[in-house]
Amino acid sequence: MKLRTLIRWILPPLVFVLGYFAYQAMVKPAAPRSGEPRAQTTEAPARSGSATQERPVSQERPSPQEANNQERPTSGQQGQANADASDASARPESNAAARGGSNNAARNFGAAFRPGASTGPAISGTAVRAIEVSAQPQASELRLLAQVQASLVEDISAPALGRVAEILVAPGQSVELGQALLQMSSPELEWQNRQRQATLDETLARQRLAAQQHQQNQARLQLEQEQLARVQRLHSQGFASDTELQNARNQLATLQLQVALFADEEAQRAAQIEQARIQLEQSQYQLAQLSPEAPFTSLVAELLVSPQQRVQPGQALLRLLDPSSLALQVRVPAQQLPQLAQASAELRLPSQTIRLAIGQINPISEQGTVRVQLPLPADAPVVSGQTLDLWLQLPLDQPSWAVPEASLYQGNTLYLIEDGRLQAQRVQVLGQQWREQQLWYLVVPAEGFTASEQGAQVLTTRLASPITGQPVRVAEARP
Repeated sequence: MKLRTLIRWILPPLVFVLGYFAYQAMVKPAAPRSGEPRAQTTEAPARSGSATQERPVSQERPSPQEANNQERPTSGQQGQANADASDASARPESNAAARGGSNNAARNFGAAFRPGASTGPAISGTAVRAIEVSAQPQASELRLLAQVQASLVEDISAPALGRVAEILVAPGQSVELGQALLQMSSPELEWQNRQRQATLDETLARQRLAAQQHQQNQARLQLEQEQLARVQRLHSQGFASDTELQNARNQLATLQLQVALFADEEAQRAAQIEQARIQLEQSQYQLAQLSPEAPFTSLVAELLVSPQQRVQPGQALLRLLDPSSLALQVRVPAQQLPQLAQASAELRLPSQTIRLAIGQINPISEQGTVRVQLPLPADAPVVSGQTLDLWLQLPLDQPSWAVPEASLYQGNTLYLIEDGRLQAQRVQVLGQQWREQQLWYLVVPAEGFTASEQGAQVLTTRLASPITGQPVRVAEARP
């Protein structure tokens, strides 16, 4: 155990010392042999670009014996030296070539790893894409949001307080004139209808009773007149008192008044009967409206209630619209108003493209826009309230270039490619187009077209900081 511990502590320092001496033996130059002069050592030259170099170390002076030995080489040494000299003189070109090759290799190795050095072939310019453009008449396109609206729309409302018993139609269904739409129940309306019917019956009964009473009064009137004549004869003969005569006269006058007022009372009773009949008809109409019908051939645009829902009087139940009255409503910038007379429009749906004509134009500007209506065909696959993309095509009054959005810098600059270099060109934007769901601009040079600018090659690759004169190489060009 002690031996193992001792080896563990002694072995590492021993290995270190042996390695150190081995390293010194490898890097230390060998000592000159006896009789040979010591090699003259100099410091290595400074790196390239250094202005100073170390001075050579002075050579040690040999002893007189060593000098004598150096002056008189042995015959073997003299022969070997002659052979070496002749061999070296015989191969001067190969030695020079070897030295030159090693020097070139060293220079190439250093150049390859020099910072910023290029190991490949030189590049003539940045690879970019471009398009060929030419000035030609084009139409600017405005992409606007339009809403489908119907000019003939009607809401069916609840006639009275009640409950939705059954819905007979569905949204989007076409209905004919007079077709039942839903069924409601209203106990309150039924009670009201019965009450009004009773009121009418009572008024009619009073009218009949009044007519019978009038007939009786007319019969009594004849009797009262005869009775008054008889009392007057008796009073003249002294058989009737003044009181009896006065009572006979009063009874006749009262009866005459009742007969005379019958016509006015009859007119009043007739008015009451008419009023009761109107109220009854209203309640009957409301009962009939518990099963509403379509007022015209239409389309069910929207259901506003659900089955068994309780509704209030006047509450909207469903909405109908006339499909032939569908149109697009769109707001157009007011500055485009002069061009609307020659404009055309396209409604680009996933299934088809519908060309539309400009319809009614509201001349009143609202927040810098005018409202324009475009009628839709009856078979257009759209619904009321739907929002769609509308493309409005406005013809331009001068030729222009069409360039993609990526080609336009800062809203007014293009870069043309001439002789492999970029040239900045300021332009004016006249309009825009949509091609394959991408925005393109219609532009003209700010100074106008020249003969050489009718056709040009325009940069389409989006560079971070393009500058005039920058070399480029067109890797892809398309018309």
